[in-house]
Amino acid sequence: MNVCEEACSLMCGERQKDYGPPAEDWGRAAKMISGLLAKKLKADLTASDVGKLMVCIKLSRESNKHTRDNLVDVCGYALGVSQIEGDE
Repeated sequence: MNVCEEACSLMCGERQKDYGPPAEDWGRAAKMISGLLAKKLKADLTASDVGKLMVCIKLSRESNKHTRDNLVDVCGYALGVSQIEGDE
């Protein structure tokens, strides 16, 4: 199974069962982060923003040390953003 297939399997299976759909899970995170950064932000973050930020975190980790998990997660977060943005 390649990293994209693994990510899809996780995002549509285990992760969704554990955390809910990305729009809900990341939506909650967006509200928390927006509250935390309220004095610095011009507008509240969205669920899609959170997914994109998670891609940045995983790419940062990958630039430090390669792991399959980093690449699987990048694909999974990209899939979640695509679902939220209605690209799927």
